[in-house]
Formats: sequence, C-alpha cells, structure tokens
Amino acid sequence: MDCQFRNFQHCPQITCQPQEIPPNQCCPVCTNIDYCADGRKSCDANAICTNEQYGPKCTCKQGFFGNGTICYDIDECQWDQNARDQLGGCQTGTMCINLPGSFKCDCLPGFQKLDDKNCLDIIRI
Repeated sequence: MDCQFRNFQHCPQITCQPQEIPPNQCCPVCTNIDYCADGRKSCDANAICTNEQYGPKCTCKQGFFGNGTICYDIDECQWDQNARDQLGGCQTGTMCINLPGSFKCDCLPGFQKLDDKNCLDIIRI
C-alpha cells in the first residue's frame, strides 16, 4: 500500500483503542464503533445521526435547518405567498400555527375546515 501521508498528523483524529484500527490503512479508522449511541453522539435532538468512519454525521430532520449539531426550527408560517403555493402552506380562510418541525392550519372565525390546508367561509354560504 502506498500512502500519501507517512505521519498521522494529516489524518482525522480518532477516539478508539488501537486494537480497533484495521491493518493496512493510510489513516487509522475505527471499526465497530457506534458513534450514535446515547452518551456518545454530538447531534442535536432534532437531527439524525449516522455512523461514519471518523465519527458521527449529523443531519437536521425535515422541518429544521442547521449543521446537525445545532438545528433550528423552520417557521413555515413566515413563507411568502409564492412559497405557500409551491410548498403547500396554509391557504384561504386559515391561520398558520408553527409547530416544532412542522405547522398546522387553523380556521379563522366564521370558516369551517375543508381539509388540512383550507377552510370554507360559512357566513357566505
């Protein structure tokens, strides 16, 4: 095996015991390590943890944004009209209520629920 790096200072830092490093690696990697186990993971509560060679990969869940170690709620109620039309936000006769990672549409006074995103004006019927 021909490695570009002969000293390990250019390799990612690992946190496993030497017996967990497979032979013939340019850079040592950990094997059989569950970086996503409780107490080990560094992901936000609103992120998905995936085990990778050099540690956990954290990805924010749908409805959140960030780097995975910190995830922030997307406030879908702040979308402009074009985004609501394209992405399926609250429509006619509704008021948007932001929820963690999601939203819901409540009917305005005088409106009756048609479906999850639309309400009907019952005063004009």
